[in-house]
Amino acid sequence: MNLRQMEVFRAVMLTGSIGGAAQLLHVSAPAVSRLIKHLQSSLDVPLFERQGTGILPTQDARVLYEEVRKIYGGIETVLGVAKSLKTGEGRSLRIVCSPSAGLAAVPEVVAMLGRDKPALSITLDVLPLRVLTQELLTHQADLGIALIEPEHPSLRTRLLGRARLVVAVPAGHLLTSRSTLSLRDLSGQSLIKFDQSTIQGRTMDTLLQEAGVEVRSGPTVRIARVGLALVRAGAGIAVVDELTAASERDATLTFLPLRSPFRYPISLVWNRDRPLSAAGQHVELLARKVLRRILAAQPA
Repeated sequence: MNLRQMEVFRAVMLTGSIGGAAQLLHVSAPAVSRLIKHLQSSLDVPLFERQGTGILPTQDARVLYEEVRKIYGGIETVLGVAKSLKTGEGRSLRIVCSPSAGLAAVPEVVAMLGRDKPALSITLDVLPLRVLTQELLTHQADLGIALIEPEHPSLRTRLLGRARLVVAVPAGHLLTSRSTLSLRDLSGQSLIKFDQSTIQGRTMDTLLQEAGVEVRSGPTVRIARVGLALVRAGAGIAVVDELTAASERDATLTFLPLRSPFRYPISLVWNRDRPLSAAGQHVELLARKVLRRILAAQPA
């Protein structure tokens, strides 16, 4: 018994007649009659009996219908799931991101995703990279957007863009007379440092060492926004990424581009065990669009 035979048999059982089944399936009555005759012949079991001008299902037909009804319930569930893949209905998506991306680009991405897929339940968490990586590895999060490329064999990454370095200085600082800065311009300045556990900390130490530049060490932080708060308070200057700068525009800070070939990679990250869902692929498209606009708007 194939699916087409099940469909026709079910239609006859639901409507109680050949004609009713034909209308339900949008086919001709003779086509339904022929298929039912062929089904009865192949099963070698009578399924319907003539009663006046109509037909009456046999006991065997009723037993068969119960099994067909169960199968159709499963088919309807499959169809519902297939529909939800596009609409997001009844589905959820948990996005985790690093602080810089989470405060600039990702909120806009999530807002756009919510408008495109209103039935999708979305959760956004801003996490340190170590925690973000663990959430993806343990399947507690569906995908991540991070300011670096986590190097783990169980994670896949796809580059979304690259963020340049900018120097945050308080309004009125002597360096604000420059339009751009070099690493040597930072010599002797009180520099708010990032902890060595962060990509920012490791990157700046390497760049300063390679350039032979010595700075005065200011307070050490782990999160760029905390560093900017210290800049506002007069504790020193800070080198941050341009995504952080884009989310912190105000009159108390000036951001000056740093002339350096280094760029922070901004990546989409997910577990290799789970291919990107349709919603995840849509996040990638939106993230590329938002990042293109934000990064293009920053000073070169």
